[in-house]
Amino acid sequence: MSVCLRDKRRKGQRIPDVEMPNGTWFKVRLWGIDAPELDQPGGKEAMLELIQLIGRKTVTVSVKDRDRYGRIVGVITYRNRDINREMIQRGHAWYYEQYAPDQKNYADAEQAAKEKKAGLWKSKNPPIPPWEWRKMKRKKRAPRVERPEDNSVTLPRSSRAS
Repeated sequence: MSVCLRDKRRKGQRIPDVEMPNGTWFKVRLWGIDAPELDQPGGKEAMLELIQLIGRKTVTVSVKDRDRYGRIVGVITYRNRDINREMIQRGHAWYYEQYAPDQKNYADAEQAAKEKKAGLWKSKNPPIPPWEWRKMKRKKRAPRVERPEDNSVTLPRSSRAS
């Protein structure tokens, strides 16, 4: 399927929007990679790199799956270049082995980026992978539930069994 990536910068968005020739828009999650969140160090740079690579260009999306939110998960190709791999090689994404096992070329691209100190790997401090960043953010948001010392819980009347 050939589509056009729309350069649409909305707060918090890092999933590319693409348009099919019939004018239908949809989101594509890049398969096998994980880029920094926008509020994470390197996040804005990763987004700008993706826009530079394929913004407003006609690309091909090879659909691999759908994620739990119904978004298409795929590999984006532009002029016979695997853009997902390109993002890793340029140091703007991690190889996400959990979702794309046995992708040796993605693993090799990450290793090459680390050796060249490209993108995320420039810093003396190791970058925090996005899956760890998201986990830390969830922990900060999770409300603390105070329980009495005896660990008892009082349910509202409507929830009690009769």
